[in-house]
This record gives sequence, C-alpha cells and structure tokens, in this order.
Amino acid sequence: FMGDNGPAYRASIAGPTDVAIDDNGILYIADRNNNRIRAVDTQGMIRTIAGTGQQDYNGDSEVARDTNLYLPFGVTMDQGGKLLIIDRSHYRIRRVDPKRGSIETIAGNGAKKFAGDGGPANGAKLSFPHGIEIDKKGNLLISDKGHYRIRQVSPEGIINTIAGNGIRGNIGDGMTALEASIYGATSLKLNSKEEIFIVSPSGFTSIIRKVDENGIMRKVLGTVDQHYLDSIAKSKYKGKVQTGELAIITTFSDIAFDHNDNMFISDRLNHQIRKVSAQGIITTIAGTGESAYYGDGGPASEAAFRDPSALVTDKEGNLYIADGANNMIRKIDTKGIITTVAGNGNHEHSGDGGPALQAGIRNMDYLAVNPAGELHIVGMNSHRVRKVTKDGKIETVAGRGLQGFFGDGGPATKAMLKSPTAITFDAKGNLYISDMGNSRIRKVDTNGIITTFAGTGTFGWAQDGETVEIYFQNFP
Repeated sequence: FMGDNGPAYRASIAGPTDVAIDDNGILYIADRNNNRIRAVDTQGMIRTIAGTGQQDYNGDSEVARDTNLYLPFGVTMDQGGKLLIIDRSHYRIRRVDPKRGSIETIAGNGAKKFAGDGGPANGAKLSFPHGIEIDKKGNLLISDKGHYRIRQVSPEGIINTIAGNGIRGNIGDGMTALEASIYGATSLKLNSKEEIFIVSPSGFTSIIRKVDENGIMRKVLGTVDQHYLDSIAKSKYKGKVQTGELAIITTFSDIAFDHNDNMFISDRLNHQIRKVSAQGIITTIAGTGESAYYGDGGPASEAAFRDPSALVTDKEGNLYIADGANNMIRKIDTKGIITTVAGNGNHEHSGDGGPALQAGIRNMDYLAVNPAGELHIVGMNSHRVRKVTKDGKIETVAGRGLQGFFGDGGPATKAMLKSPTAITFDAKGNLYISDMGNSRIRKVDTNGIITTFAGTGTFGWAQDGETVEIYFQNFP
C-alpha cells in the first residue's frame, strides 16, 4: 500500500474489484486487498476515504477513514450522492457521506448467510435438490442435497437454512439441527407433529433421522440397529439378502406416514414393506421377499414385489407403492388387501388419456397425492410428472419428456424438466417440483402454468454466500 495524497498513477492498488464515479467526477475504487476505498479527484490525486487497512471489525467510527473494512469489493453511488460499499467479509453494506466523511451501516448484522439465505428464493443457489415437502404453515421444505442442508422457503418467498451445517456426514444427533451435519438426504417427509424426517445413506447402511418439534436433530432408525434387525428377523418371509451368511443386508428406500403416524418403509433389496407403529413396533406388512409379481386381490403379506421404492399414503390411509421393476403402482388398502392401480408392466411411456392400468410407466421415482386425492407419479429419467385421476385415467401434468430447462410462463405440459426427483402440493393444489438437474424448484399453478419458484434465476447470489453482486435502484 502506497501513494495516498499523490498522483494516482504512482499509487499501488491491491486487487481493485469495482469503481464508481460521482456527479463531481470523483472516481471511487474498491481497493479490496488493501481493505480500503480510495478516491481519485479530477486533478488525478488519490487518497483513502474509508478503511484503515486493518480487517478486524470495529463498528462505525466517527469518520470513515477510522473504520475497518474487510475485503470491500463493490461500490456505487445512491441518488443522494452518498457512496455505498459492500463490506464483503464483514457481511455489511456501509454508506459514506463524502462531504462529511461519516460512515454508517445500513444493511447486514455481520452474520454470514448461505447461498442466498435471507433473500428471495428465486435468487438462491440450490445444488441437486431432492426431497420436498410443505408444512401446515405453507413453508416449502427442500432437501438441498448437494449443499448438505435442509432449506425452508416461507409463504413470502424468503429462503433460509433450517438444518445442516454444510458439512457432509450424519453427525450431530442431539444437537440443534443447524449444528448437525447431513448427508445424501434423498427424501423428506412430515408426520402429524410437523417433525421433519430425513432418509439418507450412511456408508453401506441407511438411516432415518428427524428434526423434532424443538429443532433438535434425532436419529430414528438405522438398518444396522439391533432392534430393527431382531424385528425383521421375526417376519414370516425374508428377502434373500436379509438371510445372507456373512451379513444381513437391508435398506430404507423411502418412507411414508399415515394419519395415525405409523411409518412405512420400503426395502427395495428385500422386496418388502416394513411398518413402524407410532409406538415403535416394527413389522413386515407386505412382500414375500421373492422378486416377482403376484398376490393382487389377497393379503399384501402374501404378495410379491420387484424393487419397491417410492411410497405415499392418502387421506383414507391407503398405501401406494412404486413397484419399480414391475413398472406398476400397487395399493394396499386399510384392510391389508393389495391391488394394482396403474401400469401394464411394460418399461415404456405410453397410455396418456386412457386407463391407468393399460398405460406404460417407465419410471416411478416419487409418489404424491394432491388435495383432490389424485395420485401423482414422478419419472426422473422420463423428465415428466403424471397423475392418475379419480376415475382411473392417466395423464401428464408437467414435462414433455425431453430433458432441459424451458417453458416458464407457459403450460407445464410443454415445459422441459431435467431429472425431477420429488413433488409436493400446497393447500390450494399448486404443484411444486424438485427439478434436480436444473437446480430449481418449479411451481405449477392450478391453471397448469409453470414458473421457477426457487433456485438460480434473474437474481444472482453467489454459491458460497460471500461474493455477491448488488445493484441499487431507487435506494433510500
């Protein structure tokens, strides 16, 4: 650092990142690595107007030259002729009155926010969003899988992190959710208490964790927990990998809750469905363990599946199962009887507009039921969302089957999605899609029009939440 009070062309500047000119022709420079704002007057002379060169936060001093800045990288003039400074690593916006030399903080409290937290959701950065849910207050919950966080979008459209510290792992049970680490949260589900349940892998096992009513992260169940293994060992039928000589292998592919807070778990490897009662009793309720298709019209416990995965329940308590390798959707009613409700068994996309039982369903990666009671099917590799109407017909509600990003502002059926992973509905029936490949949450309103609800768009926030571009327009 050198050159103040002399010709600007002889001064040293370290990492200048932005400039602004006021109405008098004075040039202001964000001299980032010197932690200063420099001014060059119309005679070509340079001086420091804000910053001491030190980084430690010392508040707003009486004069801007005595106030520490930390990597200031952006400057602009407001309509009153005052200079606005992005004091980046102090996480504040400062305002300097060039005439008086005074400084004040006008935005930010020094707390670092992540990837758009605290701002509009349609300007936030998402990374491989997966699970998605809406709570009773209308908050949209998102598993921001690639960022190892759970994010929440308020009804006003503001996004914040509510769980996860951004570190990959499944550590921190018993701590606040924001202090705990999260890894690979593929599915989010809510019970009647509005507790958030997270399904994620952990090495070669699967675990279910929850954020309880007090915001504390808790472990619920793991595939290697002894009481779980003892419980499924009592099943009448056992899957082949459950009876291995070296190790018992089982998995949690998805979960769903009924209105009595019974939790259902799909075990894709063993082709079975487990139930964890509200009292914690674990039983196997469906699947003989054989990889096959039979049993319709009889007890689900005597039926066979091939790779059951996605689960959902309706208001009546019926359980729907994506019988993946059979390319069918099965239903277990409240009496335990199983039937097929969609899919002809062919691995293809066909049959829109006709009976769901005669349609081909290529992918069924997620299931959801809308407020009207219609079953919806997400095909990640088909890049579509379809639904089964109350009269048993099947139709596409979003996506044209080609991957990409296209169609915002128009009909959802003509839009392009890229690897959608999950959906949910608000109380009004609006559909929200976790458009993973596009790192966006898309919204389809009740008129069938699609827009981007959250994720990178026209409002840019940086990925790490530190470096941002801010444009001031009619700033007070």
